[in-house]
Amino acid sequence: MFSKLKSKRKKSVIKFVFSLLILLLFANNLAAIQYRKNTGKFNLLVVINEIEPENKSLISKIEKEMKAASRYLWNATGGQHQFGVIKILIPQHWEDDPSYRKIKNENPNNADIVIGSNIKGAHVSDRIYINPEYLGSGRVTIHEFGHYVYDLGDEYCDYKKVEREQKVYKIFRLAGKWIKCTERVEWETNVPFCLKSEDYKVIKADSNGESASIMWYPWLDSIINFCDQTNHNKFVQSHQNRINNLKSCLETIEEKAKSKGYSFKAVGGIRHKYEEPKIIKVKDSNLARIVLVIDRSGSMAGKPLESAKSAAMKFVQEVNDDNYVGVVQFNDRAQIVHPLTKISFSSRFSIRLAISRITSSGLTSIGAGLLLGKSLLESNTKRGFRNILIVLTDGQENTPPWISQIAPQILSAKILVYGVAMGDVGTTNKYLRDLCNRSGGTYQTVLDWTGLAQVYNQIQAEINPRCTILVNKINKIKSGETLEIETNIDTSISSGLKFSLDSLSVNALNFTLLDPYGKIYDSSYYGYSSGTGFKLFNIPSNDIKAGTWKITIKNTSNSEVITTVNVKAESSLRVNASVDNQLITFPEPIHIKASAKKEGIVITNLNVIAEILTPLGEIKRIPLNDNGVNGDFMPGDGSYEALFFDYDSDGNYSITVIFKNERNEATLGPFFVDPPPAELELAKSFELELLGEDFQRQTNAPSVTLSGYTGEEIPPGKIDSLTVEDLTLLGTTIFNQTLIPHYLLSLQWAAPGGSGYIGKAAYYEMRYSNIPLTEENFDNGIEVVGLPKPEEAGIFQKIDILDLRPGIYYFAIRAVNESGKAGPISNNVAIELPPVNKK
Repeated sequence: MFSKLKSKRKKSVIKFVFSLLILLLFANNLAAIQYRKNTGKFNLLVVINEIEPENKSLISKIEKEMKAASRYLWNATGGQHQFGVIKILIPQHWEDDPSYRKIKNENPNNADIVIGSNIKGAHVSDRIYINPEYLGSGRVTIHEFGHYVYDLGDEYCDYKKVEREQKVYKIFRLAGKWIKCTERVEWETNVPFCLKSEDYKVIKADSNGESASIMWYPWLDSIINFCDQTNHNKFVQSHQNRINNLKSCLETIEEKAKSKGYSFKAVGGIRHKYEEPKIIKVKDSNLARIVLVIDRSGSMAGKPLESAKSAAMKFVQEVNDDNYVGVVQFNDRAQIVHPLTKISFSSRFSIRLAISRITSSGLTSIGAGLLLGKSLLESNTKRGFRNILIVLTDGQENTPPWISQIAPQILSAKILVYGVAMGDVGTTNKYLRDLCNRSGGTYQTVLDWTGLAQVYNQIQAEINPRCTILVNKINKIKSGETLEIETNIDTSISSGLKFSLDSLSVNALNFTLLDPYGKIYDSSYYGYSSGTGFKLFNIPSNDIKAGTWKITIKNTSNSEVITTVNVKAESSLRVNASVDNQLITFPEPIHIKASAKKEGIVITNLNVIAEILTPLGEIKRIPLNDNGVNGDFMPGDGSYEALFFDYDSDGNYSITVIFKNERNEATLGPFFVDPPPAELELAKSFELELLGEDFQRQTNAPSVTLSGYTGEEIPPGKIDSLTVEDLTLLGTTIFNQTLIPHYLLSLQWAAPGGSGYIGKAAYYEMRYSNIPLTEENFDNGIEVVGLPKPEEAGIFQKIDILDLRPGIYYFAIRAVNESGKAGPISNNVAIELPPVNKK
């Protein structure tokens, strides 16, 4: 008996380890992209913009581009990387074709590359965007892939700051020569230092051009490679040099490999055999099979379970007709609460009734719930539906099957998993989070039951790629008080407009709407419905009016009521938010990113704010910026970013991002795109368009779990923007002889904060040396005096440095706070000042 038990245990351990290895084969840090370490292959989702007119030749063009790009990537990385499976998502309105596979878990929200004729050039924001005119050689795709996956910068003139007059399709020229990664250009004092807009010239193809990095200009035949340490020009004031601290492309790729989950060596990496990528064409669909998987273990008793049931019932009420919904409950075992059923007026009632009867008891096996949910999805074999599991739990799994054991089955079945964890769920955080992210879904945590409705509202919007959230806010209303909320309905909203309340005390709330023309909506309105824990107005298209709508909520009870107010709609103007890492260790920052798009085109110049709910229940607000500094990758690309350091304890941090165009200054299109080939006259199509109307949107980024909090003071943030603003040759001339030649160097940077990127630092320290500066040798450098006093975070500052003689110099700067704690040193700026010949 002992030997049999030992054998079974051994098999169980082997199976568990194998499951973990299967999970670790994939890295899914970026949208839908997946990387297989054993083959060096990246799997990508390419989405044809939903408004693109039907044109099957475009599919052929994309196939050709992806194959050429894969071959190029393989050559450029020494055989270490290539493309594996390329899925092309075909717009829903295109005619069916026998070559199109029906949809499984593909979601346009998870696109890696978007192709559309309305896209301005080629650029990277939250993903890669390419105009079809740029397709052909594969090199443009790899240039953008370098930004998107490897965090490479451009090898041309750095972006001083976002200035509207700088044309996004232009590139710089100095002393009559193109400055390439592999080329050193002699300094000429009569040519400004590549920063003023008039010094930018539209580049022309040069058949005799020198070899250069693909991160320079991808249209020349001579461009063949990513630069390496032997040919990288660290003395050019390029975007790559600034953001990656003078490193070459291959050095940068190797440095980023570990954190991004792929294998790469700048020298001596594993060379894989080249294989043509597999192209799969998938027809998009807005239909889904959805199974709600609800934890009913003993710890869910009371308000947690009641809130979970209420949120699930409201979710069912809002699901569009013709989708399928089923319900599974689990404790230490799982049971079907309601079979998978096509949504209609009558089925909504029966599903809601079944949910209302769920009770709590027992232990917790999340794996059991997921497995039964998978089986329920597979009980319906109709094609053209996404398969989705939405799982809610409040506790750490304590009985098998474990999530780690069943995750490979879920992933291989191509099921999108959305996870919601309530409270502190320990290691469940890690395994459920990993499963959700790798499946293409998302994972959210909430402090307690009061946040469940908000998260379910968010998931409702995420599973419908055409849905967007305008308001999704938890409110406390005191007895007898009235809450009024105004929301702007913009002209991009034409259907699916819904206003709702979620609350366990919803019957105590009077809920009315007032549209822009004075029409009042109350419970007598034909689009009104209610149920356990919710009230809902469903506004049909003919009643949707652009303008300001007023929501009025009165608490008629004798006690305070907590309610979630939600407004959502189907719109061509949608938003999303993400974080770089959901598991971080103090004092690492949370890197928050957000973007807004209209018909697939990024929106720039918005007012974007992140609200972070801390484990102690405090809401902290920070602006997300698109200025290329203090955590933002590139100015004017439509990606709004910030680094958050303001922690108060270990635990889960929930992030809500709010977008507004209050000043009506938002523009369609990025400020910078990579230049088109000379033969294409696309320049005028890149002009920025004013959006011209106010709007508001809201979304949630995946929640983040912090560990290792010590309460130690956070130093100022890293200055990531040190660059040359100007350089002037000075000296005295007698009889045409230049005496005592020296240079005036102007350096600029954006101020960090005194704590991360908040407030002001106390002072700066800047040094220079003839070797690169590091944290270890910074204090040995020569001190620069006369530095300005730090401004508020994000404001550009500068210093003029006199009497620099010919030679090689490396400069770096850091900020110090009031208590004398220094932040990290900045990026290095490398300057080569040539000797001046006597005339």
